[in-house]
Amino acid sequence: MMLKSLQKYILPGFCIGILFLFMIAICRINFSFEPSHYSTDMYTDMRYALQAWEKKSIFPEGWVFGNQLYAVATPVLSAFFYGICGSMNLSMGLASTVMGIFVIFSFCWLLRAFIPRFRGQLLAITLFMTASLIFGGPFRETNGWQLFFTMSSFYACYAICAFLAFGCYIRGKWEKKQLFPLILCVFLSFGTGLQSLRQTLIMALPIMAVELLCILYRVYHKQALFTFRTVVAAVVFVSNLLGVVTAKLLQIPQVEIFGKITITGLQTPILSLQQSFANALSLVGLGNKSPALILAIMAIFGILCLAYRLQENAESGSLCLLLLTVSLVGVLMLDAFTTMHIRSIYYFLLYPLLGTVGAVLYSHFGKWVRYGACLLLVVSLLSGAEEKLQPVFEPTSSPDRYDAVVAYLEEQGIDTVYSGWNRGERIGIASDGRIRCGFWDAPKTPFVPVKYLCDPEVFDAEPENCAYVFLNSSEANTAIEAAKEKGTKLKLLKHFPEVSIYIYIADVNLIGK
Repeated sequence: MMLKSLQKYILPGFCIGILFLFMIAICRINFSFEPSHYSTDMYTDMRYALQAWEKKSIFPEGWVFGNQLYAVATPVLSAFFYGICGSMNLSMGLASTVMGIFVIFSFCWLLRAFIPRFRGQLLAITLFMTASLIFGGPFRETNGWQLFFTMSSFYACYAICAFLAFGCYIRGKWEKKQLFPLILCVFLSFGTGLQSLRQTLIMALPIMAVELLCILYRVYHKQALFTFRTVVAAVVFVSNLLGVVTAKLLQIPQVEIFGKITITGLQTPILSLQQSFANALSLVGLGNKSPALILAIMAIFGILCLAYRLQENAESGSLCLLLLTVSLVGVLMLDAFTTMHIRSIYYFLLYPLLGTVGAVLYSHFGKWVRYGACLLLVVSLLSGAEEKLQPVFEPTSSPDRYDAVVAYLEEQGIDTVYSGWNRGERIGIASDGRIRCGFWDAPKTPFVPVKYLCDPEVFDAEPENCAYVFLNSSEANTAIEAAKEKGTKLKLLKHFPEVSIYIYIADVNLIGK
């Protein structure tokens, strides 16, 4: 009897232990400020936060956005923290950690609608975080924890909003305690609509599509045409659409790299779908497998959903699975049949879907599934997660080495560095924003500035105050040749072999006007 009682606590205890380890790792990443762990996208988010606070606007004058604006994203929260602590690095570390906690709590709130036991919710959260860690990574790789938990948390706000919207929808009836989540959901729906069409694709359109299917079902069974779910779906959709319209009316400086979206792929629909499935499953390491494997995974998932639907009181859980699936299918259709550039990270709801399916199986399919879940988590942690987390606690380089680079540049009176993408941001991070960074797109095309995700004035530094950064001699030689074509000469200022950084200067600003 005691052994049977103890078994109930094995999986929850194991999940709590894993989540505790994960939170330590997330805090270690967000507050270590290891420059080699950062990418240019992260740096530009941090630089935006600084600009937003200094100019007291979420659309700071002079800043040129990329594919998305910022209204409720992690960098906006970072701007608030910057006003408190005055550190570009620390403010983003705080904001990323807080947003990651919000992702976990909003996902837990969604699950609570159909998985009342805390054990099932713990399993779903653990599977979600473990999958995104193993198949992505803890930092720099944009298809891992970077999406939700670490260093500017690119898609955290989209996930939070989707979890709240889906949670309000599947609960299905009005309760006073749902007022705050619903108001917050409306605010976030508007804000994420203002930011990007991403939220329209992964949340607003799917929730309306599912509700239309439910309306058809009710019509067929001669039930009430509109319910509280209809109201929730309409409010979420309209608030998101208002955000999209507002963004167009504001005419904020923005450079979108995806171009015009047109229909394509209709000539070879099977091939287009196969390629899109491969793109989606590359998020979980299956992108290079055969279409047969893809179809098998789809079939298994369909059977699991059907089996779950046959359980009693499973309507809310079925709707949640349907919403997450329709969201992924919507991205898949755009990927297959339009010219829109779909990256694998746009399928990011696949991670919470995996967690949800695991929790559903745990909650409704007996002890063998529970033992299987324990085994899966143990194997995952020992094989994939441990390997991914090792660099977090054993960094390959020391921040002090980058501090020496910053100190040297400041001694030389240099406050601006230019480099290729994912190069010079390491100096910007090490300086905590004291040294500005501007970028060109690729090592083979130096001195052609990328004038978005920045304040373009960064490219107007005086020649004596700017330097050029390269990570190897090959990049430097290419730039030297390009400088000759411009009628000037790059001169080596200093080489820091311990961090593989070459610093050059010139008599003119090679990247400016």
